[in-house]
Amino acid sequence: MDTHDLISIIIPIFNVEQYLDRCLRSLKAQTYTNIEFIMVDDGSTDNSASVCKKYAEEDNRFIYFYQENSGVSSARNKGLDLANGTFIGFCDADDWVSPNMYSKLKIAIDESGADLISCGFITETSNIYEKTECELEGRIEVVNAREAIADIIFDGTRIGGVELWSKLIKRQAIDSVRFVDDIKIGEDAVFILDVLLNCTKIAFIDMVLYHYLYRTNSACHNAFNNSMWTAQNGCRLILDKISQINKDLVPYAQKYLVSNNLYIAEKLACSQMLNKENYLRVKEEIKPYYKSAYPLLGKKLKIKIKFFMSNRLLFCSLYRIHGWIKRKA
Repeated sequence: MDTHDLISIIIPIFNVEQYLDRCLRSLKAQTYTNIEFIMVDDGSTDNSASVCKKYAEEDNRFIYFYQENSGVSSARNKGLDLANGTFIGFCDADDWVSPNMYSKLKIAIDESGADLISCGFITETSNIYEKTECELEGRIEVVNAREAIADIIFDGTRIGGVELWSKLIKRQAIDSVRFVDDIKIGEDAVFILDVLLNCTKIAFIDMVLYHYLYRTNSACHNAFNNSMWTAQNGCRLILDKISQINKDLVPYAQKYLVSNNLYIAEKLACSQMLNKENYLRVKEEIKPYYKSAYPLLGKKLKIKIKFFMSNRLLFCSLYRIHGWIKRKA
């Protein structure tokens, strides 16, 4: 392992005082020491700034930057602008990492010659921190860009999903790629797709190294809010890019668009906001693609899409009966 390679970890921060110390403590404990932690405070109004400044004062590897609230994409873009590393990673401020995470990822990316590597993660439902990495077989799987796009963007079952925080990326693969500021939900998928298009080899290491905290009050788990409409923009952008680079993957991009729009419909139904106007807004987005995407949908999604496309009130009724809320079927 070349310990001279600097790794930059970007941490967007917004009102996470309750969780932030645990996150930063886990980063500070990394066995890979040639590393910098770029803490971008996106206009927090709680005590997050004090926690960040404490770490920056105690350890010069922690770099603190404050900006007016502009959203997570803007915060990550600022982190990319500030990063000095040969390798780039991301960490969410309410999560934590195993002590050997970046050491393991660095060894694996060097051994595989990959441009991007992804590891496994565990979903946590409590604040427990005293967990180390779960080394399964430690197997490294390497695929090409086409295979990675098919799995990471559209499937996520074999070599990891679009989650930024489970990945270490060579800087040249990111190049000038930046997050789209006006996409608030699903922005990570658009970013990762652009990065994958700059990659030749992508790897996955069979180790659980990241601890993702499931919070029911977080942006991606709560009831509908208007920012969820921006997911439609991301889906269209991904479909457009895929249509230009690989016709074989177009049905998968259509499936991605259909399933994400159905997720919006579920959130609307959950919030009792699936009125006629919102229903038609989602339906018109799905209508051109759901038939070609249908064979790729899971059994539950097939049932949901049939009811959704046939009748708004019927979909709402069945939603209330079955409590449909999960993103993937």
